[in-house]
Amino acid sequence: MKIVLIHGSPRKRGNTYTAAHQVLEAMRERGPVECTEFFMPGDLPELCAGCASCVLNGEDTCPHAAHTLPILEAMLAADALIVTTPVFVLAESGAIKNFLDHFCYLFIVHRAQPCMFAKKALVLCTTLGGGARRAMGAVAVSLKFWGINRVRRLALPMRQMSWDKVSPKRRARSQRRLQKAAGAFYREVAGGRRRMPYPILYVMYTFIRRMMKTDAYDDGSLDKRHWEERGWLRKRPF
Repeated sequence: MKIVLIHGSPRKRGNTYTAAHQVLEAMRERGPVECTEFFMPGDLPELCAGCASCVLNGEDTCPHAAHTLPILEAMLAADALIVTTPVFVLAESGAIKNFLDHFCYLFIVHRAQPCMFAKKALVLCTTLGGGARRAMGAVAVSLKFWGINRVRRLALPMRQMSWDKVSPKRRARSQRRLQKAAGAFYREVAGGRRRMPYPILYVMYTFIRRMMKTDAYDDGSLDKRHWEERGWLRKRPF
């Protein structure tokens, strides 16, 4: 099983990092797991320029393609994704938001990759207090719009900045939840069952397909060619 782990923080001793590696360890107790890790912002140090070159001209024309393309290649080759974020000011970290911004062209309305429709994802979030739902929601929305077949979420309110300072009772409860989530996630990925896509994906696909058949999209656009080459103007891709 191949996993890509996207860290939404560069800290390697924090709660989010510790929780993510506990998930990996629990998964490896159930079978072989090969994991490729990327740390934000270290592995994607440039802010998205908002130039839309990835959408209009191709992902290889992104001014930060030297950073984004290796991440894309790893994600496409993986069976599943784990995306983590701590809560910063009641929202996802700026580093993970920047990561998502760089891959906007993977949305179903642009150039979703067919292999994404079979992948699973886990969004893992830790927080001192509140904000986890909003932080995880922002990440999950992008993953769903990429076409990810099933997106699981797990939030852990830690009350402390460091795992070692968390009360033994809360730490034990968090570890039980991580074990349970890891087991369920492993079984889902290993089982390979493709569930029904999220309803929003059907809505977006239907809407964009209608637009593609009008003059709203230029015939020479990358998005339209992507859809035509895959037959998505005639049948659903999932």
